[in-house]
Amino acid sequence: MGNPSRKDVEVVEAAVEAPGAQTTTGAGGRGWRPRRPRRLAVVLAVVVTLGVAGAVVGQLVVDARERARLDEVARLPGAVRLLDGPPEPLWTLPDGVTTADLVGTTAGGALVVTEPGPRGPAVAARAATTGEVRWRVPLLDATSAPPAGTVLDLPPGRCDVGDVVVCLVVETVSTLGADEGDAPVPVSARSRLVVLDADDGAVLAERTTSGTDPVPAASELVGDLVVTITPVDGALRVDAVTTDGAAAWDASSPTSTAGGRTFLGRLGDHVLAGAGDELTVLDHAGAAVRTLPFPESALALQHGVDAVLLRDYTRPDVNAPTTVVRADGEQTVDGEVVELALDDGSVPGLLLTSPDGTRLTALDAAGDELWSRDSGVTSGLAVLAGRVYSGTGGGMVALDARTGGEVWRSDQVREGPVVTDGAHLVAMGLRPLADGRREVLVLNRADGTVVRRAPLPAGVQDVAAVAGLLVATSGDGPDDGPATVLGSGSR
Repeated sequence: MGNPSRKDVEVVEAAVEAPGAQTTTGAGGRGWRPRRPRRLAVVLAVVVTLGVAGAVVGQLVVDARERARLDEVARLPGAVRLLDGPPEPLWTLPDGVTTADLVGTTAGGALVVTEPGPRGPAVAARAATTGEVRWRVPLLDATSAPPAGTVLDLPPGRCDVGDVVVCLVVETVSTLGADEGDAPVPVSARSRLVVLDADDGAVLAERTTSGTDPVPAASELVGDLVVTITPVDGALRVDAVTTDGAAAWDASSPTSTAGGRTFLGRLGDHVLAGAGDELTVLDHAGAAVRTLPFPESALALQHGVDAVLLRDYTRPDVNAPTTVVRADGEQTVDGEVVELALDDGSVPGLLLTSPDGTRLTALDAAGDELWSRDSGVTSGLAVLAGRVYSGTGGGMVALDARTGGEVWRSDQVREGPVVTDGAHLVAMGLRPLADGRREVLVLNRADGTVVRRAPLPAGVQDVAAVAGLLVATSGDGPDDGPATVLGSGSR
């Protein structure tokens, strides 16, 4: 609208010279001046009003886009919900529940937790802001009288949260070895795989085994499918069902070493499954995409939701190679791949490594080096909106993810894993307060300035992002001692 504005100014300037303009006399003898300046003033007012209205609408669009971005970040593993005020204690996890038992948050805002029950493990959904139980479902009752000379092992089980809640729990009865160092020998096992409605805990589907039946070793919720892996004599069964229990596909394969170690991991909407010395990439329909070796000395670790790391952790050299397995191929890099607290995908294909244990190196999707710099941090970094946020020996630093250039640095926070809600970074203050309590600081992501600060309850040593919540712990580790959920009061 630059041209209309320019014309208005020119006409108003001409109107100032009106005394020299011709005056017209009407029938009554009264003179009148041209009314053009008044009309132009009205037009100018309308233009200004439309400009202001346009700016307001534009800002609303920007705000809506930013809110959508923040909501998307909040759903990522490692993020917390938006903090619109100073973090404050909301509620404390019940006795017997640690941060390791927090599974995730549902679309309705409930926290899913595995909890001990009176007869065995259970899964519950609690209100994220109050801790109030919305629903609780027992997973498997413990065997009341295991045979003499045996030991009973019934861990809490493993659950996933998506549009539904999926839990797998396995109970094993074993005999003790003849010598003290011998591993227990399984006698029997039973399991329960259950799919629950995330809103009310209603059972949508389940699969159980008992006695000497083969039990699943692992399960993964991959979109609308529940994939399980089960070692069977002479074979490895990998199959998938829909979340209502209907069979989707079966990708069982013969293998002479199925009774040994097994692995099931997620590669986006694909899975990586295998046993013994071979792994197979399966697509969402269960078709084999390719196979790759699984050396006996290699460990497989999930990296985010779309990659698995294979590395020989028996090698003492820090630059031992790591293979990054994705749905579309493998990439081998020197040294360890840095564990990320969060990656929003703003720099597609970015891979952070530590080739010598001291330097931080960024590689692109083709494996070419983008930059490398000294850094003592090997885990807990965050990639967010084109930047890498990292704890340092004396605080926190923001780097340009594509160049490695330093954007800002803060020496007010203590080193630790990066916690973010998408708009802010959350960290413990560098030093305790005068009364000995710790202080949590909320930093502006853009420039590192402290926008909020709040004292924490006595005894709190650290904060972490767990299952979409900001949690304060009182022990040396995230699973030690009672944990308190923090929030901004109104959320």
